[in-house]
Amino acid sequence: MVRQAALEAVEDAIRGESMGSLSRTTSRPAKKKAAGRKSVSRTATGRRRRRTAEELVEMQGDLVTYVAKNPGQRLEQIAIGMDIDSHDLKRPIQMLLEAKELSKEGQRRGTMYYAKGASKPKAAKKKARKKAARK
Repeated sequence: MVRQAALEAVEDAIRGESMGSLSRTTSRPAKKKAAGRKSVSRTATGRRRRRTAEELVEMQGDLVTYVAKNPGQRLEQIAIGMDIDSHDLKRPIQMLLEAKELSKEGQRRGTMYYAKGASKPKAAKKKARKKAARK
């Protein structure tokens, strides 16, 4: 009986059927991508690729336009609104902050972004005044 069970297990493995708890994978499972979002900095095989300067400039323009229309959103919200993976927005946002095209308020995941010249909500201004008064 043991021999028969072993033979059936080998046949199942050859056919590609699951062997239950005995099966093992030799490679890592694929990362789950956010549904519907496209990754700009990855190829079709999932490997990273370097974005060109033109691609970054184009993304920066789209980003400034989106943030101007939707001030005070976090990176995750911007990524959902633009239908892009949030990881792909980090570098363009960093470049826009350095160029003073965007401003930010908050820390870490609570960071909200505003376009140059865009007015912040009154609650945010009040909070900023309190923070400045404490210093």
